[in-house]
Amino acid sequence: MRALKKMAWIATASALGSLALASPQAQPLLDDFHTKMMNATIEIVGPAGENSRATASGSAFVVGKPSGNEILGVVVTAAHVLEGMSGDYANFVVRTTEGGQIKTVQARQRIRRDGRPVWVKHPDADVAALYGDWPSNIFTNWISPDQIADDEFFSQYEIHPGDEVFVVGYPQGALINDFGFAILRSGHIASYPLTPAEKVRSFAVDVRVFAGNSGSPVYLSNNGRYFGGVMQVTASVHAVLGMVTQQLLAASTTEPLGVARVVYGQFIKETIDRLPSPQ
Repeated sequence: MRALKKMAWIATASALGSLALASPQAQPLLDDFHTKMMNATIEIVGPAGENSRATASGSAFVVGKPSGNEILGVVVTAAHVLEGMSGDYANFVVRTTEGGQIKTVQARQRIRRDGRPVWVKHPDADVAALYGDWPSNIFTNWISPDQIADDEFFSQYEIHPGDEVFVVGYPQGALINDFGFAILRSGHIASYPLTPAEKVRSFAVDVRVFAGNSGSPVYLSNNGRYFGGVMQVTASVHAVLGMVTQQLLAASTTEPLGVARVVYGQFIKETIDRLPSPQ
């Protein structure tokens, strides 16, 4: 019998090599979730080293965190994206409108204060979150925490290998156009088992990712879905299942295998919950 080749994961951050409050439960799809995810996804660009002109980049997405009578914008990305950037500031590539036209803006964002991170990191997963701080004329769709999947969602809607999912991000720091939007790709869940997240830790998707894709949200968007023994033709099930953190390489040749490692949405929600109340 032919032996399986060993494989290794490598991180995908480059240079290191509106408000949405709908529940993810089955419901009428009030708006296009793909467009919502395109608007929620942003790019992070920062210096790759203290004495280097090289830059590092990664992907991120914005979540609206309820806080009293307010909704606070939280930026979620892979922790190694921020850890790989030096200095106290990075640029967040966001968008605004000017004269009715979409315009790309590089908003200067503090990522450290006196050398100490202003983000919070999950204790066991490659996830970071920080409050976004940019001008009020910046627009983005904010994903509700209720639109991030946990184990209950995976079980209720019977998420399984072969399910088509979507990844939106900035491979190699590339923008798809002059308006600052990310690139949307699709693939299929390529691993098993999928729950519980605490034991499985991550799952795989057969989609090509590159440096810069770390922090890309991975989401499900179904108009009609089979679960509970019935084809629910009127159900629209859409949620962020997780976030890209690595790409899979063959250990012997380091050849990319076209597979992404995805950290669970459950860990994303736990990271957001760790954010202190803003001062």
